[in-house]
Amino acid sequence: MTTRSVLAVTGLCAAVLLSGAPAAFATGPTAKLYAVLAGGNEVSASNEANAGDDNGSGTASVDIAGTSLCFGITVRGIGTPTFAHIHNAPAGVNGPIVLFFDPIPTSGSPGSSSGCLSGVDRALLSQIAANPNFTM
Repeated sequence: MTTRSVLAVTGLCAAVLLSGAPAAFATGPTAKLYAVLAGGNEVSASNEANAGDDNGSGTASVDIAGTSLCFGITVRGIGTPTFAHIHNAPAGVNGPIVLFFDPIPTSGSPGSSSGCLSGVDRALLSQIAANPNFTM
C-alpha cells in the first residue's frame, strides 16, 4: 500500500454519483447521491491522473435537503485521510473545492465518518443536486 495521506477521501474521487432525480421545492433542493470511490481516480492539483493510492477504495453517500447536506464516507487501503470535500469539476479534472466534509475519517484502512452540514448555500446545493458530476 502506498501511503499518500494527502490523497484524502476526495482523492478517492468519483464522478459516478448515482441517484434518483433531484426535485426542487420551496424549501430548497433535495437529492440522494452515492459514489463508489477509487484511489486511482485521484487527480493532482496540477491535473495529473492517478495521483492517489492505487489500492484505495471507498464509498460516499450524500443526502441534500434544503440548506442541509448529510454524508457518510467509508474508506480502506489508504493512509489517514487529511481532507474530505467536493470539487466542482468533471471526472479527470481537479476543479475548485466547493464544500468540505466534517468530520473526516480518522483512519484510512478501514475508516468511516458521517455528519450533517447545515446552513449550506442553497444555490450551491441546488447545483450539486442538479448536476451530480461534481467530484468527491
